[in-house]
Amino acid sequence: MASLFRPSYTKPDPTTGGRVTRRVRKWYGKYRDAGGNLRCVPLCEHKTAAMAMLTDMVRKSHLQRAGLLDPAAEHLARPIEDHLADYRVHLDAKARSARYISETIRLVRLVASACGLKTLLELQNAEDQLERHLTNRRRAGVSHRTVNADLIAARSFCRWLIARRRMHDDPTRGLVRLNEDEDPRLERRALTDAEFERLYLAIYGSRRVVRRLRGSDRAILYLLAVRTGLRRGELRSLMPSSFDFSAQISLVTVRAAKSKRRRTDTLPLSPDVAATLQEYLVVPEKFFSR
Repeated sequence: MASLFRPSYTKPDPTTGGRVTRRVRKWYGKYRDAGGNLRCVPLCEHKTAAMAMLTDMVRKSHLQRAGLLDPAAEHLARPIEDHLADYRVHLDAKARSARYISETIRLVRLVASACGLKTLLELQNAEDQLERHLTNRRRAGVSHRTVNADLIAARSFCRWLIARRRMHDDPTRGLVRLNEDEDPRLERRALTDAEFERLYLAIYGSRRVVRRLRGSDRAILYLLAVRTGLRRGELRSLMPSSFDFSAQISLVTVRAAKSKRRRTDTLPLSPDVAATLQEYLVVPEKFFSR
């Protein structure tokens, strides 16, 4: 059953020094939506108007439950920017990194702006505009990898909207990712042993402090990266407790929250790397003074 209420809060009383209880000025409503979920929503300061707003929400939920009202109707008229705010919360709840969230939101905004899309209804019917945008990006000389990044961000956003019943159709469903192997912009290869040795010695002997890391610190990180394949974020999460030198084969463990695969990874360390790390962790000053 729906109910109307004003939440209360406590605050220090500057006169007496005690705590007093106050009620917020705005009325809130509590009701069950079409899915049976309990919702608590802010309304307005005028009680009669707040009751009318709550009654309208309850009416719509009953119509949706009976199949007489499209649950996406009110969402389609809202600006895309409003949905992006909710999408950011969704990504944060999935424990995505701040950098990933920021870049994903940026790309969705870029695509929407380039296609002239303001509301969700315009996005739902924008298959042609999206295809034209991706084509123009490719013709402008942008790499296949960058074009695909635009498509992936827009597609993920659209699928989230459909899963939340805010949109009916996915405008990216007919769009195909480009083959990134056909347009390599940067040829990547592994360093040879001689190249890595020169790099390691150069960094190890450096007196520069980069992001509060001395040369020996950075050399150890480079050594771990090359010999284990761990990524930057995974390396940053490592602590002395992440290493186990007690077993016959030394191990390094990356927590699931920091692993790209979202599961705990335990990797073996070669004897020479383990010996270097053990010395570094036990007597770090010895490295700093070299």
